[in-house]
Amino acid sequence: MRNIENININESLNKQKLVFKEDWFDKFDRFSLYFIFSLVIGVFSFVIFNLKIENTLVTDIIFPLVILFCIYVIYRKASELSLTKVESLMDSKMNLKLLIDYAEQKQYDIYSKSYDLLILNESSDFNSNQKKTMIFILKDNFVLFTIIQDKSKVNVPILISHIFLKFELKKLFSKIDN
Repeated sequence: MRNIENININESLNKQKLVFKEDWFDKFDRFSLYFIFSLVIGVFSFVIFNLKIENTLVTDIIFPLVILFCIYVIYRKASELSLTKVESLMDSKMNLKLLIDYAEQKQYDIYSKSYDLLILNESSDFNSNQKKTMIFILKDNFVLFTIIQDKSKVNVPILISHIFLKFELKKLFSKIDN
């Protein structure tokens, strides 16, 4: 499991990327995921371009879709620590209160809470060792967040949950603004 306790908030704000001390397993996990999905891209590209296969559904549609999916997974893994900004007209205390209410409504576990940082966990119903961790950095007039997957083995990146969370946060902050 990941250890994300030592988050450097000021450096994270400057870089717009979550900065914390990664251990060797996180680096190995990232490298192995890049390697595996790059290997799949290479093999499928080789099959498409070098083997004399008749035009089929597999080579014309399925293989290119698999290649695009692998490229997207590599992109999401490379950008999983990037922080997404959501604007708010409230101060950080009110943003924190809204996010805690949101967490209670969604039944998320509050892992860590301070005046400028909130970490929530969403446990999996199927596997207790699998979690989605949502990290929020709170400032006046905006909130920065990212979501990372936390598993006991390979940490595959979040593929679309960050989009839904951004939409929900915009809705949450706009309700209060009006």
